Order: sequence, then C-alpha cells, then structure tokens
Amino acid sequence: MFILLFPCLRNFSQTLERRAFLGVVMKEIPDSIKAKNPIINGVYVNYIFPNSTANHTKLCKGAILNKINDVPIRTKADAIKTMNNIREGDFLIINYTFNGLEKAETIIAVGKPFEISESADVYYDFVDFQGCKLRTILHKPKGKVNCPVVFFIQGYSCLSVEQPFYKNSPYLKFYEDLVNSGYAVYRLEKAGVGDSESSFDCMQMGFHSECSTFKQAYQSLIKNPKIDSTNIFLFGHSVGGIIAPILAEEYSPRGIIAYGTVVKSWFEYLIDVKWEQGYIWKKSAVQISKNLRGFIPFWYDLLIQKENSQEILKNMKHKSFLTEHGLLEDFKNERYLNRSLVYWQELNEINVCEKWAYITTHVLCLHGEFDIQALNTEWAHMIRDIVSTNSPNKADIYIVSNTDHDFVYFENMDKNTKILDSNEYHNYSMKNYSTVVAENAINWMDATRKN
Repeated sequence: MFILLFPCLRNFSQTLERRAFLGVVMKEIPDSIKAKNPIINGVYVNYIFPNSTANHTKLCKGAILNKINDVPIRTKADAIKTMNNIREGDFLIINYTFNGLEKAETIIAVGKPFEISESADVYYDFVDFQGCKLRTILHKPKGKVNCPVVFFIQGYSCLSVEQPFYKNSPYLKFYEDLVNSGYAVYRLEKAGVGDSESSFDCMQMGFHSECSTFKQAYQSLIKNPKIDSTNIFLFGHSVGGIIAPILAEEYSPRGIIAYGTVVKSWFEYLIDVKWEQGYIWKKSAVQISKNLRGFIPFWYDLLIQKENSQEILKNMKHKSFLTEHGLLEDFKNERYLNRSLVYWQELNEINVCEKWAYITTHVLCLHGEFDIQALNTEWAHMIRDIVSTNSPNKADIYIVSNTDHDFVYFENMDKNTKILDSNEYHNYSMKNYSTVVAENAINWMDATRKN
C-alpha cells in the first residue's frame, strides 16, 4: 500500500528541493471571533499536521494566521500562493494571533512528506523544460529490474499528481494495483505544481506547451535504466487521453489506454456536457436549452473566434454572463475554468479524430459506466472505429461497470449524483475504490506484451 508509515527505498534529486509543507488546515474566521474583533484579518487554524512546519511552532488550533514572510494572509489561497515560493530549509516568519495576543516566530521550513510504498521503490527526479525543472515520480515494483511501465498522463487540472496524505486515494490504489502486477508507474508534475520549479505556472501555459512537457518526460523515461523502454504504455486519463495520441505520433509506446476522454472538438464537447449532465440531474430540455443560450455564443467567441479577454468583455452580454456565473474576475486575468484562455483555444484546435487515425500501436478504450465527465460510450466506440480503420485488430473497448471518472465505485447513477450534491465525494471516494479499471488495464497490457 502507498502509505506514510512504512520505510521504503526513496531516491530524489538533490537539485530540486521539496516544496515547504506548512501543515495547516485552514478555514474562514468564525463569526464568533469576528464579532469580538471586527478588524481582524487572516485564516482560522483548524488543525496542525504532525511533522510539518507549523508543528515546530506554537501555532495551534484556534489561532488566526495573519502573515507569512510579511505577506498578509486573508484567504486559504493567499497562504497557498505564498508557500509555493518557499522550499524546504528556507527561513520562514509567521505572524499569528491567539487569545488576543499577536505573536511572531521564525522557523526553518519543513518539506512535504514523500509518497512511500510497501510494494514499490519510489524515485523522485525531474526533467528540464525551457529552463524549468518539472518533478517526476516513478513507482517501480520493489526489487525488480527492467520493468514494463505505465506513463500516467493526467487531465487538464493544475492539481498535484502527488498524494502523500491520502493513503486511500483511488488514484494511489490504482497505481498500487499496477505495481503489484509488475508494472512501474511514472508521473509528471505540471509547471509550478508540486515541487516543479518554473518562471510560469500551469494556469498560464497553453495546451501545446503542456504537451511539450509530457514529450520531454517521455524522452527522459526512455533513457531510464530502471524500466523496459520497449514496454512503455501510455495511460491517458481525461484530457490526458488527447495528449496520449499526440505523444504516440513522435514516439513508439507499446500501447495506449484511454480512460474517460474526449474525441470531439472541445467546443462540441462543452455543448454535449450541458445536455448530458443536464439530463443526468433531471433537468428538462427547455431548462438546458435556455441555459445554453448564454454559453454557446461565449464559447464560440472564445474557442472558435479565439478572442482574448478584452475583446470578449466588450460584449456586454458576455460580460453579464460571466458576472452571473462568478467567472468575471478570473476572466479578466485571461483565465477560464482554472486554465489560460490560450490553453482552451489551443485544445479546441486539436483534431482529435485525426490524431487517433495515425495511431498504429495497440489501443484500449475504457469507459466508466457512471463517468459523467466523459458522458457516454460514444467517444470510446469512435476511437476504436477510427484506429481500426487503419490498423485492424489493434483497438479494443471495455465498459467498466459501476465506476466513475476517478475510479470510484457507485451502485447506480442516482447514488453518484447524490454524493456529488452532498459535497461528500472526497470522503466517499476514499472508501469506494473500483478495482475494475486496473484489472482490465493489466489484463490487456499482459496480453499485448505477449503479441
């Protein structure tokens, strides 16, 4: 299991330091405290992690964190942004208030804990990309050499792929299943995410540049003596399922597994999402159609016309639409849905069908029965048919029962939507990992390697 309590072989580059780990669970200042001190600013300390930076101070639950390195902290986002510039071993000054008293402490920052495993040797390294250092993580079956490897390519989000705190994460359990079946697992952190050092961050990057980072990581993986470079499998998850065939154009992976991805243009996909998810949440066709009246003209100008934020905001209907949906401030900063406008515009340029048409390697399309992001099985059948046209008998498809986009088990779709609506998805996912995605991937890779 991937847990924090057991020793393992851990190797990491000394030239890419760990990002500092503050170790504070924060929330908004309670009204009861604001009533006593209306002018107080900061975030409420709800919990301190053991072996963290904060654990080496007198900061405790109930304190108000006011500043980090003289930077005012008014929200959780402020704290995260400030800590992103601090590395293990750096000096850190925190200012906080407790029981009405203002305090300051200077400490040495503690780095984040590592992922460790009972079944894997874990290697932390990095790849160079345009003067940046991007973190890579390799889980290799313990004591094994020349292992086949799965390069896991994540979706569009700028979240870290490293999860040292959640031993029951469905993703870690998925990697664990692969490792226990003899496969190494390789991951890349995006620019500015996790330990990655860069002058720009994930939210500023375009889609083409992001693809280039994965290409760089693939080149590094090929040269890694710990794995079998003739048995590299790409696992494209979500938007990673668009990146995978782009990588396969330049390289020769043994196979590609796509899970929960898209085959239409991003513009078409967004429209489909509104219809399909509207039906899943039992909205009427009239409601869905009315909702789309604001989205479609906006998406058209953004994705097809490729207008920037200033051009789009000249349109008062678009500005009103963005304001109504709480998107205006991010959009002014050239961001939409936590990525740059350029990212979405470049993604929409990709002719995904054409990318799959050039694939000559083996392909497995996996679709989760309750994957509300990938919507339905249409994409999987389309990819299989496209690949099969030029490469007969090279593409397979499997529908994974009772499973959602993130490898989580559900009894039915109603249960899925109720958990999502209740904001209990995280807790539920930690207890309901679906093993079927890994089982099908492993069986297919084993068979492919024998061909």
